[in-house]
Amino acid sequence: LEDSSVPISVTFDWKVQAGPFTGKIVNVTAGDHHTLALTDNGRVFSWGAGTDGQLGQGVRRDDGCSHAVEVTFARPVKYITAGARHSLVVIEPYYPQRFADLTVFNFTTPSIPSHVVGFGDNSHGQLGIGGYKDSLLPTTVSNLSDTNMERVWAGRRSSYFLSKVTPCPGACFGHGRCNFDNGVCDCQYPWTFELDCLTAYCPNDCSGNGECNRYTSRCTCAGVFYMEDCSLAACPSNCTSEINGICDSSSGDCFCIGNVSVSYIGKDCFSPDPLHVFSPLDYYILEMQRIAPFFHKGNIRNLTIEQNEELRQTAISPAALLMPTKVPTGAFLMSVICLLLSVQASSIALL
Repeated sequence: LEDSSVPISVTFDWKVQAGPFTGKIVNVTAGDHHTLALTDNGRVFSWGAGTDGQLGQGVRRDDGCSHAVEVTFARPVKYITAGARHSLVVIEPYYPQRFADLTVFNFTTPSIPSHVVGFGDNSHGQLGIGGYKDSLLPTTVSNLSDTNMERVWAGRRSSYFLSKVTPCPGACFGHGRCNFDNGVCDCQYPWTFELDCLTAYCPNDCSGNGECNRYTSRCTCAGVFYMEDCSLAACPSNCTSEINGICDSSSGDCFCIGNVSVSYIGKDCFSPDPLHVFSPLDYYILEMQRIAPFFHKGNIRNLTIEQNEELRQTAISPAALLMPTKVPTGAFLMSVICLLLSVQASSIALL
């Protein structure tokens, strides 16, 4: 085309443009010697002089480019502008949308605010990318990457940016603070399961022993498990007593115990074991060990009233324990009972 001192109409096919263009051209901007075009599907094409990298092709072209060449970006572009020898574009944002019924669906893909990308002459810092080195390829204006940008204008050696106030999805549902620069929620724990603060983590993720309600941050514990994080399990009847059994709070199972005279069985350790064999000798040794602290070198110590009562109960307890079933007979058993009943005497020989 020849130079013209009056406007000349440029006609485009608004359905499908021939050549590299697809869709409709919705915006055209020009610098001193280069031009940018934007299509309705977010593609950018450039042509003209590229001596300072203003075409975004990664090279300097001093012979000019007479045909449109696409400038590639990671996401669609929504706005373009050209300065004297530099170019700026605004990238479309990405904001995931939650289902209308607010169901949990792993709403964890981060939002991407619209940001500004520049290329070309940067001799006066007009690209805003830091420093004064020209950029031959599109480069993000990093200090604006967390701000949702709406428009940008390029002057001869300067640029102007306009951000957009961006509401957060669901206004963070009352569980966080909205950053209106980029529309991203700063969620308060435990409402951090998804990015819009609607859903929450449960305590200790219910320890694997329950179901988490993401909308209330509460666990519904399964079976015998309890506590807010379902970390403990209740044993049947608490294993009856500490004498009958020990509760394993991690599983809810009882470990049944007993003594030399009786042991316990069953899920709750309530029933005596009918197969338990009574050992008089073992019982005698345990009882002697129990009363031994009250004696020293064969003489009874000076005992308090409480200690005398404990010793008396110790002495009579074997008789009570030996009354039920499986009572051994004979002189040996009688000697054991008599010995234990005589501990209140003035002295006793302990072996």
